[in-house]
Amino acid sequence: TAVTVTKIDQVTGQNVSAGILNSALPAGAAITYTAAQVEAALGFAIAAAERPRIIVAAANSTLDVQSFLIQPGGAFTDVSTGQSGTSIDVRSYVPAATAGYTSFLRVINHGGPATSITASLMDDATGLSLATGTLVGTLAANAATTLSSAQVEAALGVSIPASSRPRIRVTSPT
Repeated sequence: TAVTVTKIDQVTGQNVSAGILNSALPAGAAITYTAAQVEAALGFAIAAAERPRIIVAAANSTLDVQSFLIQPGGAFTDVSTGQSGTSIDVRSYVPAATAGYTSFLRVINHGGPATSITASLMDDATGLSLATGTLVGTLAANAATTLSSAQVEAALGVSIPASSRPRIRVTSPT
């Protein structure tokens, strides 16, 4: 089947560009594409500072797509432990106080209407909610935003110790 790639504007949620990533992906195939190949299919380079939403789709098939990053030193980082729903637990949250790491939380509004996004800090030992706050007041339909751990903790009104590994429960009414 043909595999297409579409770039979505993270503010408006509108399609910016689309192209064909693979004209005939064989059934059962597992292929890795570089960012350069994705950008070539889209017809332009994506700015280094941009974190766009990319949709990979096949007309007549179900795809399993995983995004990952290889650091300049060769270390592999999984960046796509995505989940869908109106209440999602981020199971491996690294606090802003952790030296040498920056954790990011990417939120995408797959729903039709614009919506608010809230979060709760769940104690890693008890599972009880310790703090709740609004991450995004209004996220447009089909739009996305990326928040650093510092932004998440500011929205929750807490500073999480570096040694803690709590869960963050992200919730939206849609």
